[in-house]
Amino acid sequence: MTRPQPEPRNLRVAGDDSNLWALVRGSHLPVWLLGLPTGRIIEVSDSIASLLGSHRDELLKHHVTDFVTDQSTARARLSLLSSGELDSYRVHARTYRRPDGTDFVVDACISACTDETPRRAAVGVLLPVSPGPLAFSAGPHSFGLVAMGTVDGEWRIDRISAGIEPLLGYKAADVLGQEISSLVQPTEWPSLLIAIGYGLRDVGGTTARLVLRSADGESRHCTVLVTPLAGGREAGFAFSFAVADRLTPNVADRAWELESHIRRIAREVAASGVLSGLTATPTATNVPAMAGLSTRELEIVTGLLAGERVPMMAERMFLSQSTVRNHLTSVYRKLGVGSQQELLTVLRGNAGTNEKPGDFAYTEGDQQGR
Repeated sequence: MTRPQPEPRNLRVAGDDSNLWALVRGSHLPVWLLGLPTGRIIEVSDSIASLLGSHRDELLKHHVTDFVTDQSTARARLSLLSSGELDSYRVHARTYRRPDGTDFVVDACISACTDETPRRAAVGVLLPVSPGPLAFSAGPHSFGLVAMGTVDGEWRIDRISAGIEPLLGYKAADVLGQEISSLVQPTEWPSLLIAIGYGLRDVGGTTARLVLRSADGESRHCTVLVTPLAGGREAGFAFSFAVADRLTPNVADRAWELESHIRRIAREVAASGVLSGLTATPTATNVPAMAGLSTRELEIVTGLLAGERVPMMAERMFLSQSTVRNHLTSVYRKLGVGSQQELLTVLRGNAGTNEKPGDFAYTEGDQQGR
């Protein structure tokens, strides 16, 4: 099913950050604009004021840390956003406290929105708590991810999508077993460690910009998303690399809308959900053909193992059902199976699966799907 693109709004872009303030204030989403590194609340939308049970003018007298329970951790993250060490972070099921003393729980996403150093502002979004790893829709342009994978307890890559080749020039099979730091320029290792350290502290993970090292020795500016694996596997984590779309400091030149920025954050949230679920898939060590799956195919396989059917995956990824089926057919071919039942057996490493054919997707001969 193809989703229509949202109509662009005609906005007059000012030559300073006042345009961003207007976008936040007029948004229908629960967002606030925060000053960095202090976390001072600069602007809020009506919906976030309603969620907090307060008035806009009253909220502008506060810092965001006045409403969180773990103030020291929040301040540390805001400082890292300001310095450029992190691009964004998200926290699953964070407890916020209203001025009247009542608590509420949401998923919080904070993302820096300027490139200058130190950064001066970040946009915060409060989202409903995710009931599962694939709860967030990634939007019409979902998963601009180039490569995603996981590392084991020694930080050696044990899963990687075939998208690593167009990004860095490495064949997926050659990357397996290598330390993730081998893909990063040595000067960026401290930033990688910071991203990993903060990414493992919360379900949502963190993003940071790093300079990666390609197979031909060239440098590639990319965004890395780090998130814990489902099941709390000790020391291992999931990651994704994407080409960084760098923003210019001038608000008038970048001319983007707040909703576009929020969609990017939502895309990263959705990515972190898929990444955390990769632990349900076999490693390429156990099933070497897994290294040949594209990022999209790996995402669909993860959804399949999470119990999603074709219509559900198509809806979440804003794809037609036939496109999802085509991806599944490609997965069948690469893993050498001829039916959904065989695929699930290979993926789960269990010949005695309890799932019935058709519970998730379709068999090769069933072009109608479910």
